[in-house]
Amino acid sequence: MRVFLIDADNLSSPAWVDEAFQALETAEGSLAVRRAYGSAENLKGLADTLRTWAIRPFVNLSLSKNTTDIALAADAMAFACQQPAPAMIVIGSGDADFVPLVVRLRERGIQVVCVSEASKMAPEAVPAYDRVLYVGHAASARRASPSPAPAAAPAKA
Repeated sequence: MRVFLIDADNLSSPAWVDEAFQALETAEGSLAVRRAYGSAENLKGLADTLRTWAIRPFVNLSLSKNTTDIALAADAMAFACQQPAPAMIVIGSGDADFVPLVVRLRERGIQVVCVSEASKMAPEAVPAYDRVLYVGHAASARRASPSPAPAAAPAKA
């Protein structure tokens, strides 16, 4: 099973979500679970896209920062504890806040992919993921892999 959980407060453009689904389904096959988490306003802006891709919306309470991130993380861990666990969880957000979640999912043997618009991707989060798929603005379906460690400087003689 493959799961796509979208932080609609971050991955909020209908074009980006469409691009992500097209790229993911071409590369990975069908996404069984499709959820979008966010404020009522952001989910309303994605209404047509949610309907087109049969994405289940989850409106979060407008309490303070991170309510969307926490709701998404709680559901991701619930999926990770299912038997059998998903083979892949895709997180539609470039927030560095998700790195602890990504690490825990990978420890459970789940492949974790990030989908983000390039300007919203936290550079320090890239190495945590198995793969990053950039969407939008000329980054169309570009994949990033963690940067290799810099080569050691040659010793001076």
